[in-house]
Amino acid sequence: MTKPVRIAVWTITILGLIGMIDSFFLVIEYMAAIATQGEPTPCSPSSLVNCTKTVQGSWAHILGGLPNPMFGMLWYTGAFTFGINRILGTKFSKESYNFVLIVLLLGVLFSYVLYLGSLFVLRGVCPFCLTSTTAATLITLAFVVDMKQEVGLTKYWKHVFHVVQVVSIVFFVIGLPVFIGKYLPLLLEPMEAVKHWSFPTMIALVLAMGYGNYWAFKQTK
Repeated sequence: MTKPVRIAVWTITILGLIGMIDSFFLVIEYMAAIATQGEPTPCSPSSLVNCTKTVQGSWAHILGGLPNPMFGMLWYTGAFTFGINRILGTKFSKESYNFVLIVLLLGVLFSYVLYLGSLFVLRGVCPFCLTSTTAATLITLAFVVDMKQEVGLTKYWKHVFHVVQVVSIVFFVIGLPVFIGKYLPLLLEPMEAVKHWSFPTMIALVLAMGYGNYWAFKQTK
């Protein structure tokens, strides 16, 4: 196993575990919101960073009435399982890689629909949801690196890979700071929002997304 593959499969495994925990927490928050009849969730320090907007309301369950994090738990469990198998040395066929990549891309698409909805419709972000978007993107990028090293990438998958990178860079690495910069000054107490733990968390997520894209591009060019 080469160093890039080793980094990729460990990235998939670790972020898969983080995503499972993150999704489980969001499911608990969703259930708590129902039990408390719509009271604000703990992670809602301002209108800008507001988990209440994402955990409650129509955007909290856009597929079949089930809370979105439940789908996330299944998706991350699959990614974690794949990562563990790769760490243990399991080899997969090209067809298997193609199937897993399709599933991963569907998850990333779902994640960005929710993320963009929080920006343009709800006008508020949730750090736990942002963590999920970051983890889903980086898992997919790491998977492509592993796939390239093991079975190769077709021109079609390379184009899809580049689309994922462009979307994540434009809408997350650039878009999230622009969103925060636009709405942060409008808050009554912007410095209180900056002091909240969610602010450095969002900075870390943007940096992780940026570096992850750079590393993945380097390994696949």
